[in-house]
Amino acid sequence: MADVVCYGALEWLVTLGAAETLYGHWGTGSTPASRSQGALIDPTTDEEAVSINPTTDSIGVSGYDDTIVCAFTMVCKTSPKTIREAGIYDDTPALLFRSQFTGYPVEVDDEITFIFRWRLK
Repeated sequence: MADVVCYGALEWLVTLGAAETLYGHWGTGSTPASRSQGALIDPTTDEEAVSINPTTDSIGVSGYDDTIVCAFTMVCKTSPKTIREAGIYDDTPALLFRSQFTGYPVEVDDEITFIFRWRLK
C-alpha cells in the first residue's frame, strides 16, 4: 500500500500559510532536529523573530515538484555567536519547521538568510 500527499493538500497549505503571518528565528542550540520539538532549543534573545510570508515556487499547485518557500533574514544585533538552528513558527507560536546544522559564526551586523522549501513530488 502506498501513501501520498494529494495536490489538494498543497493547495490547502499554501492557502493556510498565506492567511496568517509566519515568523522566522534563529538560535544556538545543537540538539538534532526532531518532529516532537515545539520550539528552537536555544533561540537567541537579543534578536526578535522576523515576520515572513510563504510563497509558492511553481506554476500552479498541480504539477510535479510544486514547492512552498519560506525565506527570512536575521541580523546579529548585540554580540558574536554561532548560529546552529533556525525555525519557522506560526502566530500561536507553534514550531512548524526546524533546521539544525553545524554552525555559522556571526559578528554584530552580520546577517544570514534562511530558505525553507517544502516540496511535493
